[in-house]
Amino acid sequence: MGSEWAEARLGDVVELKRGYDLPRQNRQPGLAPIISSSGVSDFHSIAKIEGPGVITGRYGTIGEVFYCAGDFWPLNTTLYVKDFKGNDEKFIYYFLKTIHYQEYSDKGAVPGVNRNHLHTAEVYIPKKVSMQRKIAGVLSALDEKIDLNRQMNTTLEAMAQALFKSWFVDFDPVIDKALAAGNPIPEPLHARADARKALGDQRKPLPATIHQQFPDRFVFTEELGWVPEGWEIKSVIDMVDSVSDTFPLKNTKKVIFLNTGDISEGRFLHREYSASSGLPGQAKKSIKRGDILFSEIRPKNKRYAFVDFDASDYVVSTKLMVLRVKEGFRPLITYFLLRQEQSVQALQQMAESRSGTFPQITYRELSILKQAVPSDGALFESFETSFLTNFSDRSQALESQCLALERLRNTLLPKLLSGELRVPEAEATVASMLAEES
Repeated sequence: MGSEWAEARLGDVVELKRGYDLPRQNRQPGLAPIISSSGVSDFHSIAKIEGPGVITGRYGTIGEVFYCAGDFWPLNTTLYVKDFKGNDEKFIYYFLKTIHYQEYSDKGAVPGVNRNHLHTAEVYIPKKVSMQRKIAGVLSALDEKIDLNRQMNTTLEAMAQALFKSWFVDFDPVIDKALAAGNPIPEPLHARADARKALGDQRKPLPATIHQQFPDRFVFTEELGWVPEGWEIKSVIDMVDSVSDTFPLKNTKKVIFLNTGDISEGRFLHREYSASSGLPGQAKKSIKRGDILFSEIRPKNKRYAFVDFDASDYVVSTKLMVLRVKEGFRPLITYFLLRQEQSVQALQQMAESRSGTFPQITYRELSILKQAVPSDGALFESFETSFLTNFSDRSQALESQCLALERLRNTLLPKLLSGELRVPEAEATVASMLAEES
């Protein structure tokens, strides 16, 4: 490793300590993150440990490492760094990601990391904190760009969701036209109408071709109350089919397998290939562009995504519903309906009302989600092609950048932290990558 690196035991580099119990009934609303073995799981009014901190799983999820810039509460399923022993905190965060934690786990019925055993791990570490900071700086530059892209995506997502809600849940364009025409506004919509009037000229006019497709009055329905005149009430299962096309694993050597935990709020958390022969039994369903993936388990976890790419080499778990739009409906529209917070909450309540090991829904439960839809479908098509597709394309481009940056970070991480790659070479590689993505 050369004179710049030293061989040591992990316990000489940092002191790890077990986290602290905090039952749910004892938690109070606050801003201090509660960190479990899978990351931030809740918040509390009091922090147990001063930040910055580095935390990893002791039981449950093992191998994940988390950095917390501020004060926090580490749960007893974790180990946190009690003493950095003069080393750079951010470097230690990346450094602990290279440890093979499974080699230091207990052999009990519920495997967990043995802290004392972990302290004996033989490691190599830069002697100078200045070099540690340079290494952490290279990797942080990639993580910061990834975080920025994800924040931009969150903003795009919020804008798209707000626009969908305005048009098809709150019916703002119909309210505006009814006000302009002097037509009556139903009493339940008075507050919304007052809010629209208060905006005055701030209301951005719609393109004429879209504006004319909205009616200017409401009618009452038993299912949803007041809805735009001429619109029909449809449930989600009127809009999509649940498909279970079997993927031909025997004819394929490698595939990208997605389980329920591999998608989250529209994101695909990995795109790595696996050998077809070693996949679990639930790896069965094929998917294609335009499909909606929605987990049957715990809807509140928001394990859903829209397939906006060629997915011919993907296979997904049987616990993921594969929803394919029916003729006359638009896939992104249905996807955005499923993503509405009120939709997620309704499905979670349905899941919790069913008996079983854990809250779960089936395709038939999607019938509880109802939507007023324009009868001819032209307005949905205009909304999707004029607005949602643009949001989706921009979001997909940002997510593709994130995946490329993550691949580079994961390549550089072990090389930098083993001394195989020198900092100036890594800095040049990162600078080139960031210039291409800007």
